[in-house]
Amino acid sequence: SIGVYDTLHGEPQGEVPWLIPPLKRFFPYSADTVIVSGDEGFGTVQLGKGKARVVPIQLKGVQCVSPLSYARYEKEALLLHLGFEDGSLVICDAARSRPVFQLAQAASGAISGFELVPNLSVGIAATTSGQLLFFDLHSGVLLEEFSAHRGKIQQLCVSASGRYMATAARGGHVRL
Repeated sequence: SIGVYDTLHGEPQGEVPWLIPPLKRFFPYSADTVIVSGDEGFGTVQLGKGKARVVPIQLKGVQCVSPLSYARYEKEALLLHLGFEDGSLVICDAARSRPVFQLAQAASGAISGFELVPNLSVGIAATTSGQLLFFDLHSGVLLEEFSAHRGKIQQLCVSASGRYMATAARGGHVRL
């Protein structure tokens, strides 16, 4: 089962039975929904009262065979970023479940983060092998690739102007 907690008061609010095949990872989606990834695919689970049920995420025109390694919902743009263990990446229109950008096994290592730099039409992917990959969002062409850290990039952040970028890795290493 999953423990449901009131994070404002730090108090347990009950438990939700977990009726899902083995869970590998989960990612926040909204205030009461998470994206879950297991051996048999990925989907959303709404947390609350009653039984938790996985609603599979069906992406039109995308065949995903690798487990999910990264997911983030960009609420302002209504985009869902999905990174996979095989280095693939899909950005979806969350309302229509349609890909707006995808790369097939572009990275060496699982995707661990992704940021858009809209004013430059560039996407930046971070990987578990410490690589940063810069893509042209219109053509999907890899513009640049380099090693930023020796291990997994835990966090990737780009300034609103797109001029600055920071990465963080295990051991407290940060690069600007």
